[in-house]
Amino acid sequence: MKTKLQKMALAGLIGALPMTSVLAGDNSNGFQIAPPPIAHPIFAAGIKDQKFDFNFISMSSDEIEVDLNGFGASYIVREAYSDTFAVSAQAGLFMLNGTMPGLALPFYYQGNWFFPESLSDADVSMMAVPFSANIEMQLIKSDAASLIVFIGPNLGFSVMNMKTSYKVSSTSPTYTNLAQVTSTTAGLQFGMQAGFRVSENVKVSPFFMVSSSSGTANFNYKAGASGVSDTTYSGEIPDITTSSIGMDIIFKEISIGTVLQDIQRSSGGNDEGGLKTAMLRLGYKF
Repeated sequence: MKTKLQKMALAGLIGALPMTSVLAGDNSNGFQIAPPPIAHPIFAAGIKDQKFDFNFISMSSDEIEVDLNGFGASYIVREAYSDTFAVSAQAGLFMLNGTMPGLALPFYYQGNWFFPESLSDADVSMMAVPFSANIEMQLIKSDAASLIVFIGPNLGFSVMNMKTSYKVSSTSPTYTNLAQVTSTTAGLQFGMQAGFRVSENVKVSPFFMVSSSSGTANFNYKAGASGVSDTTYSGEIPDITTSSIGMDIIFKEISIGTVLQDIQRSSGGNDEGGLKTAMLRLGYKF
């Protein structure tokens, strides 16, 4: 009975959270941050390009109330072996904080089950560490315009902490629980980035990318009440697909741009909208 109730409560949690790459379950969303992995929209044989991006991130969902904001940084390096082919790699670190609907799971104590009621939204803190590598093919290379297509694997690690205040009855003390989810994902990404010269020192660079990944997640829940055992669970993260579009404006070595993402989840063979992410980027190429 205890195990069954725990699994039912966890299933409810999974269905309620829209966060990439952090939870497992047949109908779960995941949390994923995947900025475009291209250092610059044009490359030349024998040249090594490096880029550092600073990002402001905002996340929201059409399904439940989510308010997450934060900052991140990523580093990209690319080595061009010819005017047609190059390889690149990217690593990043992103931190977010905010709120989402509170979580209070049933727990077993001294022979009885208790069913808490959340008193507030959950305070959320998150960390995500994405990695990727790509093979790039330059289809167009000229002073006026360029076009690069790319494909390669991606990896990700994330940690999410949620703290929620709750009571088990109207007369009970107020407790604060802690739910932690750690996840590891792997998958494939592909996309394209173009560059168009506006003036001698200015380019515009639109891009599009699709990233698909799956993995594993570990869930740990501490009720915050003395004598109550922790709840733990491990499971598989179903396939998560993220589509990203955006555009950079490039002034010599400095770029300013935006990225819009829509994370889709797989549910019964259908893709459903999940978490929407907007990023404002400031980059420096060297």
